[in-house]
Amino acid sequence: MVSNNCSQIKNMEKCICIEYLFDKLDLPCKFNVRKNNQGLITSISYEQVDSNISYIHSIQSFIDIFPDFRKYENDVDDLIDFEEKVELNTVLNSYFKDLEALIKNENIVKRFSPEDLETIILELQNYILFKLHDKLFPKNSTKRDIKFYKKCCRLEFVKPENLIKDKKMINEKLWKAAMDLINEMDSKLTPQDKVKNFGKAFSILQNSITFCSGKKELGIDDTISTLIYVVLKSKPKNIVSNSQYCQLFLSPDLSKKQFGILMSQMEMVKNIIYDMKCKDLIGVTEEEFGQDEEV
Repeated sequence: MVSNNCSQIKNMEKCICIEYLFDKLDLPCKFNVRKNNQGLITSISYEQVDSNISYIHSIQSFIDIFPDFRKYENDVDDLIDFEEKVELNTVLNSYFKDLEALIKNENIVKRFSPEDLETIILELQNYILFKLHDKLFPKNSTKRDIKFYKKCCRLEFVKPENLIKDKKMINEKLWKAAMDLINEMDSKLTPQDKVKNFGKAFSILQNSITFCSGKKELGIDDTISTLIYVVLKSKPKNIVSNSQYCQLFLSPDLSKKQFGILMSQMEMVKNIIYDMKCKDLIGVTEEEFGQDEEV
Protein backbone atom coordinates (compact mmCIF):
# COMPACT_ATOMS: atom_id res chain seq x y z
CA MET A 1 0.00 0.00 0.00
CA VAL A 2 2.88 2.34 0.84
CA SER A 3 4.52 1.57 -2.50
CA ASN A 4 1.25 2.28 -4.33
CA ASN A 5 0.78 5.58 -2.48
CA CYS A 6 4.36 6.64 -3.29
CA SER A 7 3.79 5.89 -6.96
CA GLN A 8 0.60 7.96 -6.98
CA ILE A 9 2.38 10.87 -5.28
CA LYS A 10 5.24 10.73 -7.81
CA ASN A 11 2.77 10.77 -10.69
CA MET A 12 0.96 13.72 -9.11
CA GLU A 13 4.26 15.60 -8.74
CA LYS A 14 5.04 15.02 -12.42
CA CYS A 15 1.58 16.26 -13.43
CA ILE A 16 2.01 19.40 -11.33
CA CYS A 17 5.44 19.96 -12.90
CA ILE A 18 3.99 19.61 -16.42
CA GLU A 19 1.23 22.08 -15.57
CA TYR A 20 3.79 24.53 -14.16
CA LEU A 21 6.02 24.28 -17.25
CA PHE A 22 3.09 24.72 -19.62
CA ASP A 23 2.03 27.93 -17.85
CA LYS A 24 5.48 29.34 -17.12
CA LEU A 25 7.77 28.72 -20.10
CA ASP A 26 8.25 31.42 -22.72
CA LEU A 27 10.22 30.78 -25.89
CA PRO A 28 11.18 33.51 -28.40
CA CYS A 29 10.34 31.98 -31.78
CA LYS A 30 8.48 32.60 -35.02
CA PHE A 31 7.12 30.81 -38.09
CA ASN A 32 8.22 31.62 -41.63
CA VAL A 33 5.26 30.72 -43.84
CA ARG A 34 5.19 30.94 -47.63
CA LYS A 35 1.99 30.68 -49.66
CA ASN A 36 1.16 30.48 -53.35
CA ASN A 37 -1.25 32.73 -55.22
CA GLN A 38 -4.18 30.57 -54.10
CA GLY A 39 -3.26 31.08 -50.44
CA LEU A 40 -2.01 27.50 -50.00
CA ILE A 41 1.06 27.03 -47.81
CA THR A 42 4.05 25.94 -49.88
CA SER A 43 6.64 25.90 -47.09
CA ILE A 44 6.86 26.53 -43.37
CA SER A 45 9.87 26.78 -41.09
CA TYR A 46 10.46 27.54 -37.44
CA GLU A 47 13.26 29.54 -35.93
CA GLN A 48 14.27 30.63 -32.47
CA VAL A 49 14.99 34.36 -32.43
CA ASP A 50 16.54 36.91 -30.10
CA SER A 51 14.42 37.82 -27.10
CA ASN A 52 12.44 40.46 -28.92
CA ILE A 53 9.20 41.09 -27.07
CA SER A 54 7.09 40.70 -30.23
CA TYR A 55 8.29 37.14 -30.71
CA ILE A 56 8.19 35.78 -27.15
CA HIS A 57 5.48 33.14 -26.90
CA SER A 58 4.13 31.08 -24.07
CA ILE A 59 3.27 27.50 -24.98
CA GLN A 60 -0.41 28.42 -25.22
CA SER A 61 0.48 31.37 -27.45
CA PHE A 62 2.52 29.04 -29.67
CA ILE A 63 -0.51 26.78 -29.99
CA ASP A 64 -2.77 29.74 -30.78
CA ILE A 65 -0.56 31.12 -33.57
CA PHE A 66 0.22 27.69 -35.03
CA PRO A 67 -1.19 27.59 -38.60
CA ASP A 68 -4.52 25.79 -38.95
CA PHE A 69 -3.80 23.16 -41.59
CA ARG A 70 -7.28 21.67 -41.36
CA LYS A 71 -8.67 24.67 -43.27
CA TYR A 72 -6.78 23.37 -46.34
CA GLU A 73 -8.45 19.96 -46.14
CA ASN A 74 -10.76 20.58 -49.09
CA ASP A 75 -7.95 22.02 -51.22
CA VAL A 76 -5.58 19.03 -51.09
CA ASP A 77 -5.97 15.32 -51.86
CA ASP A 78 -4.67 14.20 -48.47
CA LEU A 79 -4.09 16.57 -45.54
CA ILE A 80 -1.39 14.52 -43.81
CA ASP A 81 0.48 14.00 -47.10
CA PHE A 82 0.34 17.78 -47.51
CA GLU A 83 1.71 18.33 -43.99
CA GLU A 84 4.54 15.92 -44.71
CA LYS A 85 5.34 17.68 -47.99
CA VAL A 86 5.82 21.04 -46.25
CA GLU A 87 7.86 19.26 -43.52
CA LEU A 88 5.54 20.29 -40.70
CA ASN A 89 6.99 17.52 -38.52
CA THR A 90 10.41 19.23 -38.76
CA VAL A 91 8.85 22.46 -37.50
CA LEU A 92 7.33 20.75 -34.47
CA ASN A 93 10.43 18.70 -33.69
CA SER A 94 12.58 21.86 -33.78
CA TYR A 95 10.22 23.59 -31.37
CA PHE A 96 10.15 20.58 -29.05
CA LYS A 97 13.96 20.41 -29.08
CA ASP A 98 14.26 24.08 -28.04
CA LEU A 99 11.55 23.56 -25.43
CA GLU A 100 13.41 20.57 -24.01
CA ALA A 101 16.58 22.63 -23.59
CA LEU A 102 14.56 25.28 -21.77
CA ILE A 103 12.95 22.70 -19.49
CA LYS A 104 16.30 21.24 -18.43
CA ASN A 105 17.37 24.66 -17.11
CA GLU A 106 14.33 24.97 -14.84
CA ASN A 107 14.92 24.50 -11.12
CA ILE A 108 11.65 22.60 -10.70
CA VAL A 109 12.97 19.62 -12.69
CA LYS A 110 16.22 19.25 -10.73
CA ARG A 111 14.58 16.95 -8.20
CA PHE A 112 13.51 14.39 -10.80
CA SER A 113 15.53 11.43 -12.02
CA PRO A 114 16.61 11.37 -15.70
CA GLU A 115 13.88 8.80 -16.40
CA ASP A 116 11.18 10.91 -14.75
CA LEU A 117 12.43 14.02 -16.54
CA GLU A 118 12.18 12.23 -19.87
CA THR A 119 8.57 11.29 -19.02
CA ILE A 120 7.76 14.90 -18.11
CA ILE A 121 9.19 16.20 -21.40
CA LEU A 122 7.36 13.59 -23.50
CA GLU A 123 4.06 14.15 -21.67
CA LEU A 124 4.33 17.91 -22.18
CA GLN A 125 4.92 17.33 -25.89
CA ASN A 126 1.95 14.96 -25.90
CA TYR A 127 -0.26 17.61 -24.31
CA ILE A 128 0.80 20.20 -26.90
CA LEU A 129 -0.08 17.76 -29.70
CA PHE A 130 -3.40 17.13 -27.95
CA LYS A 131 -4.11 20.86 -28.15
CA LEU A 132 -3.01 20.98 -31.82
CA HIS A 133 -5.13 18.02 -32.93
CA ASP A 134 -7.90 20.12 -34.45
CA LYS A 135 -5.35 21.98 -36.57
CA LEU A 136 -3.48 18.90 -37.77
CA PHE A 137 -5.71 15.84 -38.08
CA PRO A 138 -8.25 15.56 -40.93
CA LYS A 139 -11.81 16.26 -39.89
CA ASN A 140 -13.16 13.83 -42.50
CA SER A 141 -12.07 10.35 -43.55
CA THR A 142 -9.74 10.43 -46.55
CA LYS A 143 -10.33 8.49 -49.77
CA ARG A 144 -7.86 5.84 -48.60
CA ASP A 145 -9.61 5.59 -45.22
CA ILE A 146 -12.95 5.08 -46.96
CA LYS A 147 -11.51 2.49 -49.36
CA PHE A 148 -9.98 0.57 -46.44
CA TYR A 149 -13.23 0.67 -44.43
CA LYS A 150 -15.34 -0.46 -47.39
CA LYS A 151 -12.95 -3.33 -48.05
CA CYS A 152 -13.23 -4.49 -44.44
CA CYS A 153 -17.04 -4.31 -44.67
CA ARG A 154 -16.99 -6.31 -47.91
CA LEU A 155 -14.77 -8.99 -46.34
CA GLU A 156 -16.87 -9.24 -43.18
CA PHE A 157 -17.60 -12.87 -44.08
CA VAL A 158 -13.95 -13.82 -43.54
CA LYS A 159 -13.44 -16.34 -40.72
CA PRO A 160 -10.28 -16.99 -38.68
CA GLU A 161 -9.52 -20.17 -40.65
CA ASN A 162 -9.41 -18.09 -43.87
CA LEU A 163 -6.28 -16.39 -42.52
CA ILE A 164 -4.91 -18.50 -39.68
CA LYS A 165 -3.56 -21.98 -40.47
CA ASP A 166 -2.95 -23.08 -36.89
CA LYS A 167 -6.37 -23.52 -35.25
CA LYS A 168 -4.75 -23.56 -31.80
CA MET A 169 -4.14 -19.82 -32.20
CA ILE A 170 -7.85 -19.00 -32.54
CA ASN A 171 -9.71 -17.45 -29.59
CA GLU A 172 -12.32 -14.99 -30.88
CA LYS A 173 -13.74 -14.23 -27.44
CA LEU A 174 -10.46 -12.70 -26.30
CA TRP A 175 -10.03 -10.83 -29.59
CA LYS A 176 -13.15 -8.71 -29.10
CA ALA A 177 -11.36 -6.47 -26.57
CA ALA A 178 -8.50 -5.97 -29.06
CA MET A 179 -10.98 -4.93 -31.77
CA ASP A 180 -12.54 -2.35 -29.45
CA LEU A 181 -9.11 -0.88 -28.70
CA ILE A 182 -8.27 -0.57 -32.41
CA ASN A 183 -11.52 1.29 -33.03
CA GLU A 184 -10.86 3.54 -30.03
CA MET A 185 -7.77 4.87 -31.82
CA ASP A 186 -10.09 7.32 -33.61
CA SER A 187 -11.03 8.93 -30.29
CA LYS A 188 -7.40 9.37 -29.21
CA LEU A 189 -6.07 12.80 -30.14
CA THR A 190 -2.27 12.34 -30.12
CA PRO A 191 0.12 10.01 -31.96
CA GLN A 192 1.41 8.68 -28.64
CA ASP A 193 -2.08 7.78 -27.39
CA LYS A 194 -3.08 6.23 -30.72
CA VAL A 195 -0.01 3.97 -30.72
CA LYS A 196 -0.58 3.07 -27.07
CA ASN A 197 -4.06 1.84 -27.94
CA PHE A 198 -2.71 -0.25 -30.79
CA GLY A 199 -0.06 -1.60 -28.38
CA LYS A 200 -2.73 -2.64 -25.87
CA ALA A 201 -4.63 -4.46 -28.62
CA PHE A 202 -1.46 -6.22 -29.76
CA SER A 203 -0.64 -7.22 -26.17
CA ILE A 204 -4.06 -8.85 -25.82
CA LEU A 205 -3.41 -10.85 -28.99
CA GLN A 206 0.01 -11.94 -27.78
CA ASN A 207 -1.43 -13.11 -24.46
CA SER A 208 -4.22 -14.90 -26.30
CA ILE A 209 -1.80 -16.74 -28.58
CA THR A 210 0.45 -17.68 -25.66
CA PHE A 211 -2.55 -18.94 -23.69
CA CYS A 212 -3.94 -20.98 -26.58
CA SER A 213 -0.70 -22.36 -28.02
CA GLY A 214 1.56 -22.53 -24.96
CA LYS A 215 4.31 -20.70 -26.86
CA LYS A 216 6.10 -18.09 -24.74
CA GLU A 217 8.49 -16.67 -27.35
CA LEU A 218 6.43 -15.25 -30.19
CA GLY A 219 7.77 -14.04 -33.52
CA ILE A 220 6.11 -12.01 -36.25
CA ASP A 221 5.02 -15.23 -38.02
CA ASP A 222 3.08 -16.24 -34.91
CA THR A 223 1.15 -12.98 -34.59
CA ILE A 224 0.78 -11.42 -38.04
CA SER A 225 -2.18 -13.48 -39.31
CA THR A 226 -4.13 -12.96 -36.08
CA LEU A 227 -3.38 -9.23 -36.14
CA ILE A 228 -4.54 -8.97 -39.77
CA TYR A 229 -7.78 -10.77 -38.89
CA VAL A 230 -8.50 -8.58 -35.85
CA VAL A 231 -7.86 -5.33 -37.73
CA LEU A 232 -9.94 -6.54 -40.68
CA LYS A 233 -12.88 -7.46 -38.43
CA SER A 234 -12.57 -4.20 -36.48
CA LYS A 235 -13.49 -2.27 -39.64
CA PRO A 236 -11.58 0.84 -38.49
CA LYS A 237 -12.75 4.02 -40.21
CA ASN A 238 -9.53 6.05 -40.17
CA ILE A 239 -6.65 3.61 -39.81
CA VAL A 240 -4.81 4.99 -42.85
CA SER A 241 -4.87 8.53 -41.45
CA ASN A 242 -4.05 7.29 -37.96
CA SER A 243 -1.03 5.38 -39.21
CA GLN A 244 0.21 8.33 -41.32
CA TYR A 245 -0.34 10.74 -38.43
CA CYS A 246 1.66 8.60 -36.02
CA GLN A 247 4.48 8.09 -38.52
CA LEU A 248 4.71 11.84 -39.09
CA PHE A 249 4.26 13.36 -35.65
CA LEU A 250 5.25 10.80 -33.02
CA SER A 251 8.27 11.93 -31.01
CA PRO A 252 11.52 10.63 -32.61
CA ASP A 253 12.60 9.50 -29.12
CA LEU A 254 9.54 7.26 -28.85
CA SER A 255 9.88 6.05 -32.44
CA LYS A 256 13.29 4.58 -31.58
CA LYS A 257 11.79 2.47 -28.81
CA GLN A 258 8.90 0.01 -28.59
CA PHE A 259 6.58 2.56 -30.18
CA GLY A 260 8.54 2.29 -33.42
CA ILE A 261 7.98 -1.47 -33.58
CA LEU A 262 4.25 -1.01 -32.98
CA MET A 263 4.02 1.66 -35.70
CA SER A 264 5.80 -0.64 -38.16
CA GLN A 265 3.33 -3.41 -37.39
CA MET A 266 0.37 -1.05 -37.76
CA GLU A 267 1.68 0.17 -41.11
CA MET A 268 2.43 -3.36 -42.33
CA VAL A 269 -1.00 -4.75 -41.41
CA LYS A 270 -2.74 -1.70 -42.90
CA ASN A 271 -0.87 -2.20 -46.20
CA ILE A 272 -1.53 -5.95 -46.29
CA ILE A 273 -5.29 -5.47 -45.91
CA TYR A 274 -5.39 -2.47 -48.25
CA ASP A 275 -3.67 -4.51 -51.02
CA MET A 276 -5.21 -7.88 -50.10
CA LYS A 277 -6.10 -10.19 -52.99
CA CYS A 278 -8.21 -13.32 -53.07
CA LYS A 279 -5.08 -15.52 -53.18
CA ASP A 280 -4.04 -14.13 -49.78
CA LEU A 281 -7.00 -15.87 -48.13
CA ILE A 282 -7.49 -19.59 -47.51
CA GLY A 283 -10.53 -21.25 -49.08
CA VAL A 284 -12.10 -18.08 -50.51
CA THR A 285 -13.19 -17.89 -54.15
CA GLU A 286 -12.79 -14.89 -56.45
CA GLU A 287 -16.57 -14.51 -56.52
CA GLU A 288 -16.75 -14.42 -52.72
CA PHE A 289 -13.84 -11.99 -52.50
CA GLY A 290 -15.35 -9.45 -54.89
CA GLN A 291 -13.63 -6.26 -56.07
CA ASP A 292 -12.56 -3.02 -54.42
CA GLU A 293 -14.80 -0.05 -55.04
CA GLU A 294 -13.41 3.11 -56.54
CA VAL A 295 -13.69 6.02 -54.11
